[in-house]
Amino acid sequence: MDPNDALSLSNSYVQKCGLLNNVVALSNLQYRMVLDFTERVEKIRMGRHPSKPVIDVPNYIQHHLSEAITAKHIADHLFLSRPHLSTKFKAEAGMNLSDFIVQEKIREAKRLLRYSDKTSYAIASFLGFASQSHFSLVFKKHTGKTPNEHRELHSRSSKIKPRYRRRIEAPFLSHDPKGSSRVRRSSLLLIRRHRRFCDL
Repeated sequence: MDPNDALSLSNSYVQKCGLLNNVVALSNLQYRMVLDFTERVEKIRMGRHPSKPVIDVPNYIQHHLSEAITAKHIADHLFLSRPHLSTKFKAEAGMNLSDFIVQEKIREAKRLLRYSDKTSYAIASFLGFASQSHFSLVFKKHTGKTPNEHRELHSRSSKIKPRYRRRIEAPFLSHDPKGSSRVRRSSLLLIRRHRRFCDL
């Protein structure tokens, strides 16, 4: 993983961590952080011994997600011919480059639908789709669900039972020193884990 990207991502999670004040929120952030880092590293480490161009492809896509990316755009950026890059990518990654571009956009769309309040229209526009209807069509083709169905599914699954939520948040509502210490310890642990990921 590019060191600058890792450091930037780590710092963004450290800042988010500083805004939280309960264990449940910290646990959710930790899960999102680990998932985010591992998915990004997985995209880069495709194949047993990927060549530099193949490693550069997902890095390029990550930095241009909001654009209408094509295989030719990536090939031009890497100073390669489109056929050569497409053939090399298919041989090492096991899938067509054009399919991989769409896959990465859909992966990012799923993340935004789950962890942000952006509308489907805003996400479609951000990811460079021609229209919201085109985005919905592509999204359903790859996931079997519409963007709204995907968001609703994860919204239901992430809800915590009211009784459990009250038990977890009680120390913070009553300013229990033990509860505050627990948050501080969790925050420090999360920050240390962020720093370790920067070495990837």
